[in-house]
Amino acid sequence: MASFGRALELRPDFAAALSNKALVLLNLLSLDEAFAAFHRSLAIDPSHAPATFNLATLQLLTGDFERGWLGREARWRIPSFGLVDRGHPQSLWLGDRPIAGKTILLYCDEGLGDSIQFARYVPMVAALGARVILGVQPPIQRLLADVPGVAMCIGQSSATSLSFDLHCPLGSLPLAFGTRLDTIPFAQAYLPAPPAACVKVWEDRLEARLGPRKRFRVGLVWSGNPDHNNDRNRSMALRTLAPLLDCDVQFVSLQKGAREQDRAFLGEHPDIVDLTDQITDFTDTAALIGCLDLVISVDTSVVHLAGALGAPVWTLLPFNPDWRWLLNRDDSPWYQSMRLFRQPEIGDWASVVDRVRVELERLVSAWRPEARSHQSKASSPSTQDALLSNQLGNQLWQLGRTDEAVLHFQRALELNPQYLEAANNCGMLLFDLGRYAEALECFNVVEKLNPNSAALYQMRGVCLLEVKRFEEAEADFEKSIALDSSLAETHSNLGLLHSRLGRMEQAFASIDRALELRPEFAAALANKAVVLLNLQLPDEALATFHRSLAVDPHDARTIWNLAQLQMLTGDFERGWLGREARWRLFPVDRGFSQSLWLGDQPIEGKTILLYSDEGLGDTIQFARYVPMVAALGAQVILEVQPPVQRLLADVPGVAKCIGRPSATSLSFDLHCPLGSLPLAFGTRLDTIPYAQAYLPSPPAARVKAWEDRLEDQPGPRNRLRVGLAWSGNPDHTNDHNRSMTLRTLAPLLDCDVQFVSLQKGVRDQDRAFLGERPDIVDLTEQLTDFGDTAALLCCLDLVISVDTSVAHLAGAMGAPVWTMLPLNPDWRWLLNRDDSPWYRSMRLFRQPKRGDWASVVDHARAELEGLVSARRSRDGASDELVTPVASPLTPPPDTASTAPARP
Repeated sequence: MASFGRALELRPDFAAALSNKALVLLNLLSLDEAFAAFHRSLAIDPSHAPATFNLATLQLLTGDFERGWLGREARWRIPSFGLVDRGHPQSLWLGDRPIAGKTILLYCDEGLGDSIQFARYVPMVAALGARVILGVQPPIQRLLADVPGVAMCIGQSSATSLSFDLHCPLGSLPLAFGTRLDTIPFAQAYLPAPPAACVKVWEDRLEARLGPRKRFRVGLVWSGNPDHNNDRNRSMALRTLAPLLDCDVQFVSLQKGAREQDRAFLGEHPDIVDLTDQITDFTDTAALIGCLDLVISVDTSVVHLAGALGAPVWTLLPFNPDWRWLLNRDDSPWYQSMRLFRQPEIGDWASVVDRVRVELERLVSAWRPEARSHQSKASSPSTQDALLSNQLGNQLWQLGRTDEAVLHFQRALELNPQYLEAANNCGMLLFDLGRYAEALECFNVVEKLNPNSAALYQMRGVCLLEVKRFEEAEADFEKSIALDSSLAETHSNLGLLHSRLGRMEQAFASIDRALELRPEFAAALANKAVVLLNLQLPDEALATFHRSLAVDPHDARTIWNLAQLQMLTGDFERGWLGREARWRLFPVDRGFSQSLWLGDQPIEGKTILLYSDEGLGDTIQFARYVPMVAALGAQVILEVQPPVQRLLADVPGVAKCIGRPSATSLSFDLHCPLGSLPLAFGTRLDTIPYAQAYLPSPPAARVKAWEDRLEDQPGPRNRLRVGLAWSGNPDHTNDHNRSMTLRTLAPLLDCDVQFVSLQKGVRDQDRAFLGERPDIVDLTEQLTDFGDTAALLCCLDLVISVDTSVAHLAGAMGAPVWTMLPLNPDWRWLLNRDDSPWYRSMRLFRQPKRGDWASVVDHARAELEGLVSARRSRDGASDELVTPVASPLTPPPDTASTAPARP
């Protein structure tokens, strides 16, 4: 430290000295200071490979695998490492492209232990559809040849004459698979068990030397490769292990290449069996380990071998360990069968050996020859395949290839229906993908295998909540709390359930309990904000959303919900941007290679794909922007849901209108979801385009066809005609809030009006009531799509609807429409107003309190009776109360122009 300090006095910005100082700090485990020194060094010389590599080592040591793997690639730029120049003309593969049907060369690039450690990834590469050639050091070639997925195993220097398409060093596979600390694959075991005949040969040799087996057998390794740059730190003299030798144990040397001083000590201790001169390679070592009960070793390739076989192994570590052993833990995420024994201070092997002796004596005292399981039994092929499928599912999930990940988790469960981890993984991923019904099936499997898991019932309760099985969800949340009342997540989600059922007092109580358990629980704060929003307390909700985002600024659900509040209160500038979080909440990867357009570049002369990304009502609402995009000089392809395809095909500016999804085979330059067009055009509350009307009038012949149908059924037109729609899509998350039963509209039906049903998909309870009311004309079975519905609307004087796509259709046509809204409406209807800036022809009728549809219906009835009365008293009035549907794209009278402006 003093020498580096002097160097830095002479040259304060000496990057190499800073990097060396950081390395000393790392060796002293002064981690914060080491991080700071590495970063300072790289600020001066960002291309300094040793600093980049050593910083990566520190990142890996502290569990920051995401940054660490990338930084480790600097090893190829450090000459002193002696890595052989890859020199392959074929492309390097780092998980960045499909490899099905390709041949890939995987090859060793570091030591024997590293090769064994990273060989776990070979089956995963093969499972991606590649043919794998594995090039490794000769001592482990026979060992790794039988790893699942290896088509050919060669010596490390034999690759030059081979034919292959891609290559990847073994040490870069964790980067290729995006391995995190919690997604390390095959920690249980991944090397095939040694051949039984080979194990028997070693068992016979031991018995020939020792006689029948009577004692616990422990393999010993005390030093690694003397040429390793860290050998003085990680190796010890055999004499240091002397305190162990008094234990009632049969020690067996696994130490190849014993040093002179150790050979002398070994000669003085014939009780340590040494057959290492008969070990030809690591397959022999693996077979010998199969005859032992435990391996005790310093950090060398033997511990990797034992761990990869699933054999019990105790690893003795220096104070400043290699990155792979991490810090402050006595287990290894790389090998489940491993225990770690660490120096408490630099060079203190004595303390390590004393602790090992205590633990060994405890183990030996509990050991019984008849109870021993000294050899790792090979798993059945189906079990091995299930392990592989589960691990590959984890890695694909990490890489964002979620559909493939689901298939691998499901495959793991097919192979092993009792595989708890695969069932849980599959359920969690399906939940993240919004596939709640499928997730429930997985969580039901988890319940059978682990019925006392509070976390399980919490997750299953959320799934049940999302599919609106509220009673079952509440039961699961209560089970979770009974098993573990300290899970803040359960209380928070129970509060959300109470909120959806209108139990606001209970909702606040549950969420506040979650916040007592965890005051900075971002999700609970977000749920509380939603409850406040549902109670129309926007200021309190806004403050709570901001508090949640202060804890977790990147939570997509909170950003999305805050955007809903911002839009609801007219803050469109912030709201449109926040709504883009929907892509992280409801991921639908269209896989477009073309650029996303958000108004940020000229599009004249380009072809742009505009496509629906939400519901039918949203598609109709945002179709108003299509002519504006076309006016910027682009050719517009519009991709929408089939029910609205014919309706929107004639919107001005549409060059081609296709059904969804069919865009993958089309040629286009840019793309934009319809729901992002308001953001692209910077729409404010006072600049909403085409509020008067923007859909073309339906063809006159189609309108006449519907007029004839109406005259055929109720007879000649002599009363006001009113269309009715009382419920939306039952799968909509807010359906319970925005839909009503037809019976709720009964007070309207006494008005002297001819009612016409516009309700597609009538529910069973409504169908019965509809059958009792023949005065409601129902021709909906003849509606084939929204083009028909638009023609039918032209035959009506008024539409009365809940918040559903019919209301958007009427508004977009300029037809009079009364929209009935719940207390907590969708963002687009804003607050405290009875008109809509989106549709000039619309009036809004709002619940005065939660669930109070009766007041809404009474208000609509009074207004409707007034309308009927005015019609009767109007001398000479036409049978038609309303003017014809407005021509599309007519500029509203109180604005200068609705001509599209460049964003």
